[in-house]
Amino acid sequence: MKSIYTCLFVLLTLCLTVPNLEAGKLHPLETADTSSPQTTLKSFQNVFIGARPILDKISTTGFSPETVSALKDKRNRAIHCFDLSKVGKRLRDDMGPEAVILLAEILARIELPPFEAVPDARAMKSEGVTLWKIPHTGITIGQVQKGPRKGEYLFTPETVHPAKLWKAKAFDEKVNFQLMREFEKEGIKFAFPTTTTYLVQEDGRPLYFTPVKDSPE
Repeated sequence: MKSIYTCLFVLLTLCLTVPNLEAGKLHPLETADTSSPQTTLKSFQNVFIGARPILDKISTTGFSPETVSALKDKRNRAIHCFDLSKVGKRLRDDMGPEAVILLAEILARIELPPFEAVPDARAMKSEGVTLWKIPHTGITIGQVQKGPRKGEYLFTPETVHPAKLWKAKAFDEKVNFQLMREFEKEGIKFAFPTTTTYLVQEDGRPLYFTPVKDSPE
């Protein structure tokens, strides 16, 4: 199962359009910075930026123990951005990589706010809040309140569990908007909801219609 997620991670990195969040400097030995919503989101993005050179190497020399290990390291850094405290130990090996893949796909399909609009640690403290949502989504980065990762800002357990739902919603929105654009381009208009009423004229019982005037505003 782990090898499957490694392959999906590779394919996703190759096809992924990196979100429009400014990337910071990449340091190979540095763990993901989760000190604020801003740094957590950027750290997650940097995983895929940092994986590109590894994939370039694979395309010329093929897979090797070194490149596979490097990709797994990138994947683990992405997993580090999630709060998996409510996921059972037996499920974490699958849930973590799956959440990475699903969330990366979602972020590639939606419009992220400008880098400066994502709150840093100082902004969160001054506003007295511990949760931040990506606008117009339910994807939340929250400060861990207890446990070994207390104080870190991670994608919340509520974000991890319905990741498939967020992916489906993002896909639906993308398809629906594209349909509307194509219909508009072709001059096709959507019909308003209508009903058809069938009236039967019985013998000996004339059918009368009484027009109803619009009520005054």
